[in-house]
Amino acid sequence: MVRDVVECRTKDEVLLQLFGCENEPIVYCDKYFFGYKLKDKLKAIKRCNEKARICFCETGDYSPGLGARVYNLGADGYIEHIEKTEHLGKAVYQMLLEQRIFPEVMQRDIETNFIYMDPKSFSDVTDDQMDIGYYLGEGYRQKDIATALEKTENNVHVQLGLLRQKIGYKGIRDFMMLNEVEYRIRHTDIWDED
Repeated sequence: MVRDVVECRTKDEVLLQLFGCENEPIVYCDKYFFGYKLKDKLKAIKRCNEKARICFCETGDYSPGLGARVYNLGADGYIEHIEKTEHLGKAVYQMLLEQRIFPEVMQRDIETNFIYMDPKSFSDVTDDQMDIGYYLGEGYRQKDIATALEKTENNVHVQLGLLRQKIGYKGIRDFMMLNEVEYRIRHTDIWDED
């Protein structure tokens, strides 16, 4: 079904593989692979190879905020439940047929306005939100983040809510993983007591 599969560990490796690739490559990545901000990285992939398609994958149920965000940013797919082999196989096959694929429930939520596509909620991560995510991934509390960023605790709380929605937040480790990708920060045991 697939001729060549290349595993890339960084976004730069992806661009290198895509540059000059003559077939129609599909880039599969998890929610952490490109770090906090996606817009410019997705544009870079398209500039590198306009035939390239981008599909985000996630274990478990889809995260409505992340799904809507990648949809708005022009991704070609979003596959939930990648741990289910048969489901993943069907989704990959649909991508190979050049179909844009998103979970049925997500498409229905968008069509019925259950997910209101408010640009503020589903746009890319802002600089302020990225700063808050960084500090959370480093173990700071919201109160300390507000002090460090010279913002009110309420502002940090609101921005954190939007950030959690945008990244498909499932736990504090999400911030650690995003920090590792974005800043090359390696964590060992800060959060091991979970």
